[in-house]
Amino acid sequence: MPEIKKCTIKILAGEDHQFRGVGVLICNHEDVNANSIINGMSANERRHLNTSFDYWLLRKNVSKRYHGWNQSDFGGRYVQCFVFKWPENRIYGFLCHPNKQNGRYEFCVLILHDHKTQRLTDDSNLRRVEDIRIQLVASVAQLFLEALENLKKKRDAYGTQK
Repeated sequence: MPEIKKCTIKILAGEDHQFRGVGVLICNHEDVNANSIINGMSANERRHLNTSFDYWLLRKNVSKRYHGWNQSDFGGRYVQCFVFKWPENRIYGFLCHPNKQNGRYEFCVLILHDHKTQRLTDDSNLRRVEDIRIQLVASVAQLFLEALENLKKKRDAYGTQK
């Protein structure tokens, strides 16, 4: 797998949430395509995805819209992986705790889109996400802080408040 270089994160949901948030990884890497897919979604697809983000932020258990994997799945190799779903589509990412001031804060970094037509998960997508997660583990906190700063700059430029 090629090395991940020069990435940013764009916050998509939960920027003001106390315990959770969702962002998308942006970088020039063949396995990182979630941002371009999200940007190209129809209004209905984006509404569905945003509602799924809201459910996750509120800790609602809606497995038809998102889920993770536990120790009993795939030998426990992908417990940090996560997926948001809509019909025949998946956006895979990973969970992390990048907020050094709040260790309970959980952030989902979306990475990879794929079409899914069968019931069982193809673990090649999870393997790709896990490989990227491992490469980013040391830098994700800094990328998260930069994403918050960029969001604040945009708000300040538009004169909007928190």
